Amino acid sequence: MKHIVIAATPAAGHFNPMMAIAEHLAANGYRITVLTGSIYRERVQAAGFHFVLLPGKADFDLCRQDVYFPERSSVEPGLAQITYDMQHVFGDAIADQYAALKALLAGGVDMILADLLFLGTFPLLMGLPRESRPPIVSCGIVPIMCRNAAVSPFAGPSASPEGLLRNAEHNAQLAGALQPATDYVSDCIEACCGKRLDTFLFDELYLRPDLFLQFTTQAFEYPMVDLPRNLVFVGPIVPKHEDTETPVWIDDLDPEKPVVFITQGTVANYDLTQLLQPALDGLADEPVQVVATAGGVDPGRLRVPPNARVESYLSYAAILPRTAVFVTNGGYNGVQMALRAGIPIVSAGASEDKPFVSARVEWSGCGLDLKTGTPTATQVRDAVRTILSNPGYRAKAQTLACAFEGCDALRNSLRAVEGLLVNSNVAEELAMI
Repeated sequence: MKHIVIAATPAAGHFNPMMAIAEHLAANGYRITVLTGSIYRERVQAAGFHFVLLPGKADFDLCRQDVYFPERSSVEPGLAQITYDMQHVFGDAIADQYAALKALLAGGVDMILADLLFLGTFPLLMGLPRESRPPIVSCGIVPIMCRNAAVSPFAGPSASPEGLLRNAEHNAQLAGALQPATDYVSDCIEACCGKRLDTFLFDELYLRPDLFLQFTTQAFEYPMVDLPRNLVFVGPIVPKHEDTETPVWIDDLDPEKPVVFITQGTVANYDLTQLLQPALDGLADEPVQVVATAGGVDPGRLRVPPNARVESYLSYAAILPRTAVFVTNGGYNGVQMALRAGIPIVSAGASEDKPFVSARVEWSGCGLDLKTGTPTATQVRDAVRTILSNPGYRAKAQTLACAFEGCDALRNSLRAVEGLLVNSNVAEELAMI
């Protein structure tokens, strides 16, 4: 029985997709070890997998930023926060992640699957010849972030001569702004294996692994040129696990009145006044039913109008089939779950990868990007009104739903794993998935 290590950063948007892959691989005859943080010990063990705890700085809980990363809340969202995260959330974990992986390799491992920001794989990728280590697969749990000649990271795609020039300028600006992150991560990798990155960190994330599985369909990604030859679109991963029971009041929702479902995610939800409260305020007098989830935190301080219900946590699977508009801070998994259900989106995100997700929502025509992480009540209200009054947004979302339906991410990921185990040059063949 082949032994596969699933290496997951201990954050919901990283762990949940990787856990779904682990369960599918196990169901198809693979022995699974999950290397992640202590917050997921029970989940891993309940699934019947061998759990290995990440040591030291690699074991954290992003939902408790005040404990593990107290400076992060004072860093401005955007490139400054991305720099901080690459340095201190992901970079500082490299040495401990690498040590844990080396210990596992001593016992025999046939493959490592890691989320793309589990950077402890890099000292293995860079420090050992290919024949001296197992194949390493990275999994894209955020939009594609490497530079591409056809795309501006700030303004989206353009293939015109003027657009290509703009794209080049913007890509250079992005790499320059994040050079401190590239240097810092290079220092962390060099301390482990004596090697440094060759180019921009976000390019390296995609170029280094033996295979890169992007968890989306090309229909929800910018049209790009000359993508890395090891990159394969497998489709969106939908987490199986639901940690709470469906509230009984869901069956009381009026099928004749639109439901607006609001979420602020599970990481950037330390301040519910950023999106949840203005959304509740803006929709308070609208002819809609509002359903909101606080992503696991206590929503007790929110002002909840009579047309709204708020839960600490709510199953997406329970509410999305009843939803007319999804209001979100731009989490990659949540957005794709909504699009798989054909639901148009209002996206308002400023932290992590969320501005890049939000930009794709608007570019694809399936929703609106409010271009802020702190919208006003009026902005949310007007955006929801626009989507409800314009059937074109739902039509675009339903077109994307058809594209997603034809992409079985679990089946495609299994095929990729099986192919790579027998043929180290399988990436080009898999690109036809």
